[in-house]
Amino acid sequence: MALFRKPRTGLRLLLAGAAILALAPTTFAQGPPRRDRPAPPTVVKTIPARNAQDVPPGPTNIQITFSEPMEQTVCFEPQTTGAFPKVTGKPRWSKDQLTCTIPVLLRPNMSYCIGINRARQKPKEFFQSKSGVLIRPSKLEFQTGAAAPEEPPQTTQPTTTPQKPNAEQPEQAPQKGKPAPAHEAAPISVKENVEALKRLRQALSTRYVRPEGQQVDWQAAIEEYKPKLLLKKSATAFAEGLAELLKQAGDPALTLHAGPITVHTAQYPSISNINVQNLPKIVPGWKRHNGMVATGKFPGDIGYILITSWQQANCDDLEPAFEALDDYRDGSGLIIDIRPNAGGSMKLATWFAGCFVEDSVVYARSIAGGEDKDEKPLTIDRKKGRIRYRGYVAVLMGPQNRGASESFLLMMKQVFGCNLVGAKTAGAAVECEQVDLGNGVTVELPVRKIVTPRGKLIGRNGVEPDKPVQTTKETLANMDPVLEAAVQLLKE
Repeated sequence: MALFRKPRTGLRLLLAGAAILALAPTTFAQGPPRRDRPAPPTVVKTIPARNAQDVPPGPTNIQITFSEPMEQTVCFEPQTTGAFPKVTGKPRWSKDQLTCTIPVLLRPNMSYCIGINRARQKPKEFFQSKSGVLIRPSKLEFQTGAAAPEEPPQTTQPTTTPQKPNAEQPEQAPQKGKPAPAHEAAPISVKENVEALKRLRQALSTRYVRPEGQQVDWQAAIEEYKPKLLLKKSATAFAEGLAELLKQAGDPALTLHAGPITVHTAQYPSISNINVQNLPKIVPGWKRHNGMVATGKFPGDIGYILITSWQQANCDDLEPAFEALDDYRDGSGLIIDIRPNAGGSMKLATWFAGCFVEDSVVYARSIAGGEDKDEKPLTIDRKKGRIRYRGYVAVLMGPQNRGASESFLLMMKQVFGCNLVGAKTAGAAVECEQVDLGNGVTVELPVRKIVTPRGKLIGRNGVEPDKPVQTTKETLANMDPVLEAAVQLLKE
């Protein structure tokens, strides 16, 4: 029996013709030379330099110099791997259109990461040359140093003016010749502080969602602290004084902002049930895709996805997690580890949870605080354009979870075949709004509380796991009891 069929007559003629052409000398005329696409422009210099250390904090400019004249378009975006500076003015270009300058305010002891052409925008909004060629995406990363120490006031002789005990003295205005921070360029007045306390009193009495059991008389508390607060001459000093008043709430979600400065009125417990540094040694097939997502696979065809945040500054970083769902869809189970995830964008958390449901599901209810009390359902919907994962799931959780992460856990509680494993969350599932006090200080005020579909308050109580697992610093040094419990659960 013949192994191959003989070629048909037409095919034999075609092969013969090809052989003749191959033997004949080439006499074809050469066409015009191919026009190559212009090379993209490059970043030749940045100020601060890439990976610079101890950059002076305060008002300054970030400069990006390119290899050729550019269009006056700017793509300067936040990234998930570092802080983003506060932009204090509009970008401007040099006359030769080679250098773009962005005014910013840098905070001390911060790691900054700025995306250059790393965002989902229209092409016309990117850095690009005069011929319309985009520069390649890149990052500018640097570290700021400590704040400069305050200079002691210069005096020629010691003061001898007697002071009354416990007398409140007005704070000194910034010294002449010494620049004040940008957010405190002008001292605030007593009149502005009076208005600020009026706005605070109104917000606390009509909109604030109190923690369960809190019985603070805010009217009396404000009156007690009012004489001290009225004398504050700067936004930072007012925020620090106000924090002393608001710490009576014992509410970590209640925070203050004075320009780039954040002042906390209370702290979440600094405890954790994960040692992230050990995960590459513990998780088989460990692969770190970016600052947000890592994956692996355990024996028994159990997939593993680590999601460290829900920050939407660069939502593309979550894409490897969606791809992993597709890779693990036929496995025996899936572990989603959000233990180090302190929250972020509710939308991003909802998108990912939407891969585990078929139809719209109510996972919680949001109730306004203060005098309003209006209520609205919170739903999770099928994420269109993505696969639906139908297998068994274990979600790892812990005390670092708050905000959007707590909401994600509530969403996953509605998924058939899903178990929450680990420890209770921080208890910060509240919706906040910023209240401008008018004197350079804003209050991050919890205004809506979150309850389960059955009415259990989550906001300050936290989300409880289906399978609690206890950990200690000693056990987390070389092993991961929470992860081991999840693997065992999916194998049963």
